[in-house]
Amino acid sequence: MENKRNFGGWFWIFAVMFAAFSTVVLAGVGPAEKPVPYRLVEGSSFDDCVPCLRPLYLRPLDGGFQLVPDKPEPWYEVFEVRDFHFVTADGEYAGRLHGTYKIGGDFVHDHHMTLEGQINGKKVAFRGQGFPKNEIDWIDIKLDEVVPDGEMGMYALYIVATHWPGVLQFSTEVNFTSGMKSIGKVSNGDLLNTAGRVVRRNQDLTRRLGIMPMVPDLGLDAVMQAAANAVGDPTGVGSNVDILPCEKWFSIEEDVFSETLGKLHEGDLLGDRGRIIRRYTDLLDPFGSMPPTPDAGLDAVCVNAAGVILFSTEQSFFSEKLGKSIQHSDILSEKGEVYRTIKDLMENFTPVDPIPREFGLDAVIVRPTTHRAMNPEIWFSTEEGFTDKNLGAISDGDLLSTTGRIVMKNLHLLRQFRPLEKLGNFGLDAAEFVAPQPLGDLDDDCDVQLDDFAEFATEWDRKDCGECGGADFAPNGIVELKDFLVFAEHWLMGVSRPDLVYTVGECGSAPWPNPDDKFTVKVAGRYAYFDDVFVANCCAKDIQLEMVASGNDITLTEIEIPGAPCDCICSYPIHAILGPFEPGVYKLNLYRRYEYGSEFVGSVTFVIGPDIQYTVGSCGGPSSEPPTDPRFSVSVQGRFIHFTDDIWANCCDDKIELSMEVANGEITITETETAEHPCRCMCVWPTTARLGPFDPGTYTLAVVQQDYNGHKELIGTATVTIE
Repeated sequence: MENKRNFGGWFWIFAVMFAAFSTVVLAGVGPAEKPVPYRLVEGSSFDDCVPCLRPLYLRPLDGGFQLVPDKPEPWYEVFEVRDFHFVTADGEYAGRLHGTYKIGGDFVHDHHMTLEGQINGKKVAFRGQGFPKNEIDWIDIKLDEVVPDGEMGMYALYIVATHWPGVLQFSTEVNFTSGMKSIGKVSNGDLLNTAGRVVRRNQDLTRRLGIMPMVPDLGLDAVMQAAANAVGDPTGVGSNVDILPCEKWFSIEEDVFSETLGKLHEGDLLGDRGRIIRRYTDLLDPFGSMPPTPDAGLDAVCVNAAGVILFSTEQSFFSEKLGKSIQHSDILSEKGEVYRTIKDLMENFTPVDPIPREFGLDAVIVRPTTHRAMNPEIWFSTEEGFTDKNLGAISDGDLLSTTGRIVMKNLHLLRQFRPLEKLGNFGLDAAEFVAPQPLGDLDDDCDVQLDDFAEFATEWDRKDCGECGGADFAPNGIVELKDFLVFAEHWLMGVSRPDLVYTVGECGSAPWPNPDDKFTVKVAGRYAYFDDVFVANCCAKDIQLEMVASGNDITLTEIEIPGAPCDCICSYPIHAILGPFEPGVYKLNLYRRYEYGSEFVGSVTFVIGPDIQYTVGSCGGPSSEPPTDPRFSVSVQGRFIHFTDDIWANCCDDKIELSMEVANGEITITETETAEHPCRCMCVWPTTARLGPFDPGTYTLAVVQQDYNGHKELIGTATVTIE
C-alpha cells in the first residue's frame, strides 16, 4: 500500500509502544458488548444558521460515531452514542459530541437522539425525534439545537448514518492524478480505499499470473477479499481452491495470455496469488447456456452469508435451464440462479425512466444481514446514470443502497485523494467492504509489523480527519494514544501470532445439527479451517467467535450476545480461518458461551506440516560467469533440511522469493524473481533456507528458478533421507 512516510516523532512513539503493549497484553479482555461503528453518509449535513432559512446552504458532513447497547427501557432499545465526530466538507466546522439513542415504541415506532458536546470549541446540545424509515442499520434523524426558552437555536444536524463494518475499497472507471504527491497517478485498474490509500496497484494484482513480457495494466472490473466461508465450486468441474485469507479475487477487463495458466478471460475470477479461482465456464455452465458457453464477462463479484459466489456479467445471455434471457443488470448465483434482478435492486428508487431499463451493474456488496431483516441490504452501482424523482441526478459512479438511498457520491469516495482533474464523476467499477484483519493492518497484507507502524506514524496526531488514513482504530476523528494502544494490542499479529478471520451465516441458514455432528478442523498450508453450527436464540443481537492462543494450545469460544429473547432457537453456521501457524502439533479446544453460562464442546488435534524459512543475501555485484555446478547443497539435521544456493539472477531484482511444495515424496523449491525494471547484468544472490519438519522417509528435492518474465528452469535435483 502506498502512502507518504514521515518518521518524525518515531523515537517517542517507539518508547511508548513497549509500555502500551505490556499494558494491553496483561489486561484482561471481557466479553462486553462491542461498539458498533456508524458512518455519516450522503444526506448528512449541518445548518449553521437555522433562522436564515437557507436550506441550499447546508454543509455536507463527514464523520461517524459508535453505538453501544445500554440498559433497555420499556418498549425501547437504548444505546449510548460514543465519539460522535464530524467535520464539514469545507472544513469550517468540526464537532465532538456524545449522548443517547432510543428506538422502539408501543403503538408508534419512533426513535430519539440527544447529543451534547462542542462545535468549534462552543458548548452545544441537540435533541431530535422522528420515525425511522428502516431498521437500526440506518439512522435518519434531524437534531435541533437545545437552547433556553425564548431563544432560537442557530444550529441543526441532519444525520444519515449506517453501520460501517470496515474499510470500503473500490476502483474507478477512469484514470486520475491524486493531489497527494506520494500517490501520483492512479489507473482504473488500481484498488483504492476511502481512507485515501492505494491498496493494490494493478501490477500487484496481476504480477503472479505469468503474463509476458511485462504485466500491462489490465483494468479492474470486479474485486472481493477471499472469503472464509466461500464454498468449493458447486459444479464439481471447476477449481476447488483453498482459501488464502489475504488473497484478492478479481477480474480483468480484457483477455490475455498467461505463460503459466493459459488464456485468461475477462469473465474469469482470478486470485492475486497467481491462480484461477473460477473459469467463466464454471460460473455460467450451471445456467445451461447453449454450447459453447459464452464469455459474458465478469462485472461484479461478492459472496453471500451461505458462502455462495454472486456475480454479474458484462453482457446478457440466454439460459436454456431457466428458459429466459439473463440480463447484465442481474445478480447471479454460481448455483445457476438469479439472486436479484435490476427491478429488485431499484424497487425503492423512483427513476424518471421506466423499469426494467438496462442500467447495467458495476459493483455489488451484499451487506451482513441483521437477524430482523428478511433480505440482506445490497449496495451497488449502475453502468449508466439516471435521474430519480426524489434524489435528483445519480451518476454511474455513485454507490447506492437497495433501501433507496445514495450511500456515497462519487466525489465523496475520492475526497481523500484530491483528484487534480476537474471531473464530476470518475466512475465506480468495483467495490468491496474489508474489515482489517488483524486490526492495525494498514498495508492490507494481513499482518501488523513495521510497515504498518510506518503508515501509522504518518497519521499520528491528526485531528478532524474522517477515516484518518485508516489509523483511527478507536474511531473518534483523532489519531491519538487510544489508537496506539489498539495498534500495540495487535502488534505482530499474523507474523508470529496467529490471527482469526471468521464469518457467521444467517439464522437458520444451516441444517439442524445432529447430536453426533461435531465441528471440523482442516489444514491447508499454515492455516487451519474451522467449521461449526452454533445453536442459539433466534433474536440474538450478535454471534461472535473469539480465539486465545497460548503456545500450541488454541481456545475458540462461540459467543451468543443476547437480545430481546424470542421463543425459538436456530442454527448459525460459523466458518473461520486460523493462522498462520508455525509447523507443529496443536490442540484446539472449543467452548460456547450463552447468557446463562458456558459449556465445553470438545477438542481436536491438528498438525501444521512442513514449511520453508529462508534468507536471501545482497547481490554480490555484476558477474559474467554463473556459479559452478552443483549450484545448491542440502544437508539433514533431525527432521529438517538445510538448503543453500547461489542464485544466478538479474542484478536489479526487486526481490527473490522462495516457496515450497510437497507431494508424493517430492519436494519442489521454487525461486521466483521479481523485477519491475531489470538491468542488463547478472549476479549471485547467496540464499539459505530451512525446510521441515518432515516425516521419516526418502524424498526427491527439485530446485526450480522462475525469472521475472515467468520462465521456469530446473536447476537440479537431490535425494534426501529423513531418519
